Amino acid sequence: MDELFREACHALPPVALAARPEPAALARQVFEAHCHDDDGIVHGLIEKLAESLGPTGLAALRQLFEQLAQQPAAVPPQQEQSRFWTAQSGLRAVAEAMGDVDGYIAQYGERQRRVPRIAAGIAQRLLKVGRAEEALRFLQEGSPERSPWPVLDWEDAQIAALEALGRTDEAQAARWHWFEQTLMETYLRDYLQQLPAFEDGEAEQRAIDFVAARPDLFEALSFLLEWPTGLNRAAQVIVQRHGELNGAHDGLFDAAAERLSADHPLAATLALRCMVDFALTNGCTCQCGAAAGHLHTCQQLSSRISDWGEIPPHEAYLAAIRSTHARKRGFWSKARPLGL
Repeated sequence: MDELFREACHALPPVALAARPEPAALARQVFEAHCHDDDGIVHGLIEKLAESLGPTGLAALRQLFEQLAQQPAAVPPQQEQSRFWTAQSGLRAVAEAMGDVDGYIAQYGERQRRVPRIAAGIAQRLLKVGRAEEALRFLQEGSPERSPWPVLDWEDAQIAALEALGRTDEAQAARWHWFEQTLMETYLRDYLQQLPAFEDGEAEQRAIDFVAARPDLFEALSFLLEWPTGLNRAAQVIVQRHGELNGAHDGLFDAAAERLSADHPLAATLALRCMVDFALTNGCTCQCGAAAGHLHTCQQLSSRISDWGEIPPHEAYLAAIRSTHARKRGFWSKARPLGL
């Protein structure tokens, strides 16, 4: 039922425009809907109907929310807090619809403005109206430096503000910093695009070196397997750090084996083996078929590997798991038909 109401709200704007309701009456209806929207069903309704409300309707709606915020009410504290939040969120939505940035900011207290997510929202709106200095000030006051997790909206707003102020070196430093913190491709791509052509190759290699040295192997491989020039380094990392491979991350290693098998059969083999080892060691009967398939692929890849280095060749590995996991009948019943 909730989804039905949401779809109806989504379809309202063209209907309201065609009906051309009296602005003050529409404002009252929107106000009532907003005030009784306990489940967020009509979230965004003010923005959707802003054109139909027009300046007159939006002004009337703002007045209704201001009256709600100011009226004395002898209600329990929890209900009073809910009433205040309803008025505040309504006034923010009206300010947004009217393009009133200062009105939007006014709905947040000083402590709220120090919350990184809120500071980012304020900064984004200030940037849209060319007030970059103020945007950066709000961001600095709401810095996420004490947060253990990055706040992506804040980071993006910071970079945009620095760029708008012509502080390109600082914007570049921020892009690199946030790339190091998050390993998000977007930051690295934007960073490289801002560099002269003769510098981007060296910077890209520096980024790949940084990622390859990450203590978290899962993070490192997730990035390298997706980055356009990262496959060679992903293969090196798998071979060099094969003792750290954890077959529990089967989605990652399935992708690694698929992408590396053509040019890096040894790395692909190690990716497959770690999933076989995980299934056998943990007695995952539901994975027996997949694990047997991985082992069969290892057998096919082995003919293309001329230098195993310190890695046991396929026959030695097969003999080892036959000895260690001889009683895993479910697995071997799947493996024997494959010639293993």
